[in-house]
Amino acid sequence: MGAALLDGTGDDTSSLLRWVEQHRRIVQHSEAETLASAATWAALHAEGSRVGPCASWEQGFLPLAGEGTPEVAEFSIAEFAAVLGRSTDAGRTYIGDALELAHRLPRIYARTQAGTLEVWRARQIAQATRCLPPTGAAYVDRQLAPVAHKVGKVTIDRLVDEAMSRFDPDQAHARAAAAAEARKVDVHRDDRDHAGLADIHATVDLTDADDFEAAIARRAAHLGAHGDTDPLDVRRAKALGQMARADLGLDLATGNRAPGACAGVELRVHVTADDLAAALAETSTETHTGEQPSSARLARVEKTRSFIDLDALRRWLSRPDLRLAIRQVIDTTATLRADRYEIPDRLRRQVIERDGHCVFPHCTRPAHRADIDHITPYDPGGPPGQTSSDNLAALCRNHHRHKTFGGWSYTMLEPGYYLWRTPHGHRVLVTHSGTLTL
Repeated sequence: MGAALLDGTGDDTSSLLRWVEQHRRIVQHSEAETLASAATWAALHAEGSRVGPCASWEQGFLPLAGEGTPEVAEFSIAEFAAVLGRSTDAGRTYIGDALELAHRLPRIYARTQAGTLEVWRARQIAQATRCLPPTGAAYVDRQLAPVAHKVGKVTIDRLVDEAMSRFDPDQAHARAAAAAEARKVDVHRDDRDHAGLADIHATVDLTDADDFEAAIARRAAHLGAHGDTDPLDVRRAKALGQMARADLGLDLATGNRAPGACAGVELRVHVTADDLAAALAETSTETHTGEQPSSARLARVEKTRSFIDLDALRRWLSRPDLRLAIRQVIDTTATLRADRYEIPDRLRRQVIERDGHCVFPHCTRPAHRADIDHITPYDPGGPPGQTSSDNLAALCRNHHRHKTFGGWSYTMLEPGYYLWRTPHGHRVLVTHSGTLTL
């Protein structure tokens, strides 16, 4: 019905609206049933239960929700998440929300099952109440259940704070004291896809924020007064980098700058020899003529998921505080072998470069922080060459344990393509493009 109307073969707009409403209710009902299935799955794999192939004495039982909810076998989480089309971490959160609702927020949970409350709203409440004692969660459940369909996060957080003060004053005091420890600075190097940019977020004392703003504004104004024609926001960003590099050149013990000192920043960029030569030539051209050449070609920054264009590479090469490391390119399609269990550095680098991230379904943890797994376990009495490109893959430590102890198995179809089998026999294909449940 909907497709026909959108194609112009139908003209009944009222029918289209009825179709949309009907399918919205179908989706909402399906989401509620999936949430209920997560609670049931958790019950089947709660501590004390030994269900099917997920049973393993090597696994632990994890608390996924608030006080009073059952702990769940850790290896069971990944399989449910994979079938749901989510990462293990996202699956852990989803099952925890289902447990929180089913065990500690029964009124709100009942509304999801009756179809009068969207699952996403119920999960938002569940994630806020996990810190509460059972009496506090019950209080929030009573207060919010009638109005849960129209309240926002601010109202939820305010009610949770009230419940904490009423039913767990010691914890409320501890949380207030811990708020002072929330100061932090996060540098997100992997959040940008290209252009060599990164996001920085900070939570600091108000007085520190005022000093920081004054210093940034001062340097940005100085850049503008000395010929920098970039917009103010860009000059403020440049000023932050200048402040960081100035600090790196200081002897913190004396506050003095060593002669010729520069920041010890090192970036590794994967780029072809031709593009590197072009970037170097363009840097020289810009220095002498002021031209700003551009290019659509991209280079990859090692240990991040970001790419830069050659303009950004040229800009970096013009900075004296960056060191350029030139390394021979590794052929990720070649088959390298070693006749021992230990993995040589060159073979390890090839696997990291080829896989990019943990090859477990939906996992995105970077390969350079992962274990290198023998897909077919290494046999000390077996033939030579078992440590080879076609028998190695990057697995983060958590998912390495799932493969070793949790009933998961996989094969490499070809470099970068991995076919996984879950403990219950579901097949999942992992490629550089993502994860596909077959």
